Amino acid sequence: MLQNRFLTFLAAGLITALSPGIGDPVAGPHTLVRLLNPYATVAEGSELTLAVHFAMEPDWHIYWVNPGESGMAPRFTTDTLILEKIEWPAPERYTVAGITNFVYHKKVLLPLRLRLPPGTKNPGHLEVEYLVCKIECIPGEARFRVDLPRGSATTFRDSPDARADRKAIEETLRHLPLPQAPPEIKVDRITYSSTALIFRLHLNNNTALPQPDALPLNDALTLKPRIEALFLFKSI
Repeated sequence: MLQNRFLTFLAAGLITALSPGIGDPVAGPHTLVRLLNPYATVAEGSELTLAVHFAMEPDWHIYWVNPGESGMAPRFTTDTLILEKIEWPAPERYTVAGITNFVYHKKVLLPLRLRLPPGTKNPGHLEVEYLVCKIECIPGEARFRVDLPRGSATTFRDSPDARADRKAIEETLRHLPLPQAPPEIKVDRITYSSTALIFRLHLNNNTALPQPDALPLNDALTLKPRIEALFLFKSI
């Protein structure tokens, strides 16, 4: 557990406890962390998408699923829900003193795919552990109450905040890196040099030339037999 569970954010004049109410942020080292939960009722066995929003002070960052040559990605644990998948928006490459990492500066929203098993209690809790870095690195954590009232159907709250949270989650999900290229683009020959992930594109005749990028999901330098990557394709 962190020794200091409270942090004053002078710019906002805010002190936030580690056990917030619905939508309240948790203050951590150089970070504000907030749970997005737009649900009003949930049916048992439902698949749900919550999200955790990180806002970092200037020049501080947290890490992607593959942090790179150092660092640690955020970790999530729950006591009543089953966490099936974390959706990771595209990070930025960040190189300092020859060390390259994949990070998020300023802010990021991480959607969480969860399932509600039958017979679980309400409310539950979600615990978040993360590492926030500038030059030095500081561990942070947050614990959220997850209130999911049971109902015959899954419904959403109709408040402005809940609608904004739901829209933010949907927008993030629409812009995730792809586990494979779109049908009109074929990717092959993925290899890894000492400085780059290298791949070849095949385009259909009518396909506009994209601005591609590839994000390695594992550390190819450990000589794993299969290099996994997510792809970004932007129009130019």
